[in-house]
This record gives sequence, C-alpha cells and structure tokens, in this order.
Amino acid sequence: MTTFSPLKILPLLLPISFLIIIGFVWLPNHLELLDNAYIDTFKTAFIGILLEALPFVLAGALLSSLLRVFIPDEMISRWIPRRPLPAILFACLLGIIFPVCECGMIPLVRRLIHKGMPVYVAIVFILSGPILNPVVYGATMTAFRSHSELAYARMGLAFVVACL
Repeated sequence: MTTFSPLKILPLLLPISFLIIIGFVWLPNHLELLDNAYIDTFKTAFIGILLEALPFVLAGALLSSLLRVFIPDEMISRWIPRRPLPAILFACLLGIIFPVCECGMIPLVRRLIHKGMPVYVAIVFILSGPILNPVVYGATMTAFRSHSELAYARMGLAFVVACL
C-alpha cells in the first residue's frame, strides 16, 4: 500500500489554483463573453461528446474491474494462442465481442496487458475493438438498411485492416 503524500497532489493544485485566480480576477470584467453563441455551441458539443462517450468509458472500466477480480492471470495467457498469426486473429475476434469504443478500450487493454496479454495482441485488439464491435455493426446496418452488403463489406474490410 502506498501512503498519501501532499507532494503527490501538488501538480494538480497549481493548475486548479491558476483557474480559480483567473476566475476571480478576469471573469467579472468580461461577463459579456459568456453570452456568446459560440459558448452555447461549445457547451452543447461538450455535453454531447461527454454523454456519448461516458457509457463506453464506464463499460471499459467495469470490464477491466471484472477482469481484475474474477479472471486469474494464467487464464489470459492460456486463452491467447502462442503463435503470432492465430493470436492476431484471436485479438480481432475479441474486438468483435466487446462493445467498447476507443475511449473505453484503454482501461481494458491495460488490464489485459497486466494479466499477461502480449503487447502485439493488445495493439491489434485496441485497433479492432472500436471498428468491429456490435454497436458499430448495428449503427452501420441502421445507416445502410437498404444496402446491407455495404455494412458487411465495411465490417469485412475493417477485419482485414485490423489483422494487417
């Protein structure tokens, strides 16, 4: 266990204190800047991106936590094939299974590497997951309802690119 040290929090205190000082000194003299259409557009886009990404980040963190608690280290290394080509195909298939976007992949891949996944397999998984997962497949099928062959071609091409 690590102990808490005030020196560890120091790098965070400097930017926070800077923003607080700017807020008290500069903002009251420039309140008209906050009534701008650009600020409203920024707020709308920021909240939209945050709400769109948050469930996937939480899913990645939850899957990472479940791997930490319930999956032993040796199980991960047993599942992954020893030879590179089957391991790469395994990583692509793993990307098809997990419905996590690129922002939620980071905690999941870090946990898998920590559990014994080779780095080259993790890189293929982090590339294939966001473009091959079921959510992306469903969105592609919805976008191309009348041309389902385009959705299949997109998924097949994404699989080939991830393997390469």
